[in-house]
Amino acid sequence: MDINLEGERDILGLWVGPTGGESPKFWLSVMTERRNRGVADVLMLCCDGLKGLPDAARAAWPLFDVQLCVVHTPGPQQAALRVKETRRAGPGRRVMSGLS
Repeated sequence: MDINLEGERDILGLWVGPTGGESPKFWLSVMTERRNRGVADVLMLCCDGLKGLPDAARAAWPLFDVQLCVVHTPGPQQAALRVKETRRAGPGRRVMSGLS
């Protein structure tokens, strides 16, 4: 899903990886296709931590931020929050991940 600067959402396509899984080479072909279809720039890439995905995207768009999806945030990072911070962040995390 893409979100433009006006906040409009758009689905540019649906890709199914090879039977062996999603490789960096596969994602490079996806990102190249998206660039060729008119995606001029990417400001942020939200992903699940797949190794090689940010590098594949940087081959198409050199400057963007990578954000780890809140659902895939490692437990130790969440555990590092103090109890008070966890209580404050908890409801927001549930809403963001669609669990509320």
